[in-house]
Amino acid sequence: EKNYNLYYDDIIKAVNHKESEVKEEVTYDFSIVTLYVNAETELYDFLRSIMVTPGTCYMLKLLQGIPREEANVDVVVIYEPTGKEILKFDKNTKMNINQEDWAKLLENGKN
Repeated sequence: EKNYNLYYDDIIKAVNHKESEVKEEVTYDFSIVTLYVNAETELYDFLRSIMVTPGTCYMLKLLQGIPREEANVDVVVIYEPTGKEILKFDKNTKMNINQEDWAKLLENGKN
């Protein structure tokens, strides 16, 4: 509990960081991170969001005493103008997205 209280504020700040232009929502239990992107979203901003926010949610779950094997954080990516889900992944997903892949994902979200 001491560690949880010590790090809670810092972790919440990291979850709510504004370094990226990607709009983010985190469920109350920190198990699902939803990222909202659009045609102007840069790959760099997206990658920054998927590296920072899910990791901080995972750390908070560990500090809450949730065992590692149960401290899952899923990420859902929504193309905001259409509301279409364009990507979903968890800790077991290998992420290797280049600029061409990113452009295809965004185009898929438009249709």
